[in-house]
Amino acid sequence: MKKTLSVILALSLFLSVFCINCFAVEKGECGENLRWEYSAVLGEMHIYGSGAMTDFSENGAPWNSYAGTVSSLYLPSSLTHIGSYAFQNFASLKEIDFPSALTSIGEGAFKGAGLTEVVLPYKIAVLEAETFCECDALERIEFKTVTYSKEVEIENEGETVSSYKTVSEGLRKIGNNAFEFCSALDNVELPKTLESLGSYAFSECTALSSVKFISETFKSIGEGAFSYCSSLQKIELPTGITKINARTFRGCALKRIDLPKTVTSVGDAAFAFCEYLTKIDVYANDCAFFAGENTTPDKAKLCVSKTAAKAISYAKKYSKPYAVLCKNRALRHNYILTAVKATSARDGYIQNKCSKCAYIQKTVIKRIKGVSLLKSDFVYNGKRQHPSASQIRVLDYNSKVIPSSEYSVRFNLSSSAVGAHSLTVTFKGSKYSGKLTKAYYIIPKGTSIKSLSAAKGALKVSWVKQRTQTNGYHIVYSADKSFKSGVKTVLIKNNNTAAYTLKKLARNRAYYVKIRTYKSVGGKKYYSAWSKAKGKVTK
Repeated sequence: MKKTLSVILALSLFLSVFCINCFAVEKGECGENLRWEYSAVLGEMHIYGSGAMTDFSENGAPWNSYAGTVSSLYLPSSLTHIGSYAFQNFASLKEIDFPSALTSIGEGAFKGAGLTEVVLPYKIAVLEAETFCECDALERIEFKTVTYSKEVEIENEGETVSSYKTVSEGLRKIGNNAFEFCSALDNVELPKTLESLGSYAFSECTALSSVKFISETFKSIGEGAFSYCSSLQKIELPTGITKINARTFRGCALKRIDLPKTVTSVGDAAFAFCEYLTKIDVYANDCAFFAGENTTPDKAKLCVSKTAAKAISYAKKYSKPYAVLCKNRALRHNYILTAVKATSARDGYIQNKCSKCAYIQKTVIKRIKGVSLLKSDFVYNGKRQHPSASQIRVLDYNSKVIPSSEYSVRFNLSSSAVGAHSLTVTFKGSKYSGKLTKAYYIIPKGTSIKSLSAAKGALKVSWVKQRTQTNGYHIVYSADKSFKSGVKTVLIKNNNTAAYTLKKLARNRAYYVKIRTYKSVGGKKYYSAWSKAKGKVTK
């Protein structure tokens, strides 16, 4: 009996402790006039009081250890400020009602929370950095605004009178990274009161398919604001925005975009990796595209007016497609063609001038520089010879090759004999005009050294006779194997000669000898290629 009683008492004590722990409520202060309570068994957190909540450091809220278990959060109607990082990583928190008195939410306040929907009161003018960053379950956001008439005093003919103007209140600024990595967010309609969007505000929102601006006071989109929104196919930018910052739409699925006439600057890589983007309408005459070729994708055509010199300059510099539209961007150009052919003395051009708006498309054709031959010497073989088509290059003054379709070639061959011959290039078509002549040469067939024998202070050279289309032989010799110094020359004027003795050489010294043939035509000598050099030591 006593043993049974002991067991019952022990069990009662355990259950008492267990129940106390189950229904325990954690509490504390979180502002000058605010306190908090957390019930573990209910998964609820209540904030009581009024005024502004304390700002916390990242992971520094007093209830941080319970963040993953809070499924319901209740805020007092008189709360004016939610502290920085207050409800960071509240992954089980799916919904929240913001009090109408709320005027501000601190940085990172709901970073990583499990919220699926957010409705922001109109009194919040600024949404701080990372407020809803990494809320990957967030599907919908709504920005409340209110519009009313306000009495104001104005000067009228020297008198102060009362008048009324329409005033709108609502969110004016979205901070950096405010909705970054909200991967379930689909559509966003930004409030009419919005003036600026921070850097990377909606970056990596991979489900975001459309964004609508209805603001008439909007001025600034931050760097990378919509970068890698890989489902974003369409966006209408508000009139008033002046700059598309660096990487703003990098990696988006945009197919076309209109840059309002107020946009005068497009930053580095603003549309980089937008692989589906095919058209960018540029409405401002002074819109400049900065940085390099990755600012826009290669296939995105810039549609501009004829006075949009900066945009046209960018397109030309990086070989981007562009189209200059006729006046009012509605009419097709009516071009009148003027062409002036390039010659070796002057540049030419092809010009299209619109009779409606006077826009001129002008392509300069650089003047002809000349003809070069990849092979200009041909060894005599008894046949008529000349350079092949692949050995002929015609260049302009940019050293670019002029296509062979732009000219014809005639070879001025009177015979196959050794000497100078020429070809004539005659230009045809719409780009070039005139003729150019280029010389090439038939050279005599060479010879080779048969023997090189030594004597006292001398060397005897014998060679293979080469009598066809030759007048004689040209011998050079030197103690320098490379023939760069101390070179001496002997000219043999009889092509029937086959040997010659080199005298007055140093004794017991190595000398090197080579030989070639020559023929004189019109007072000019034409030489064959050199024979292979041979060396010998004198006696």
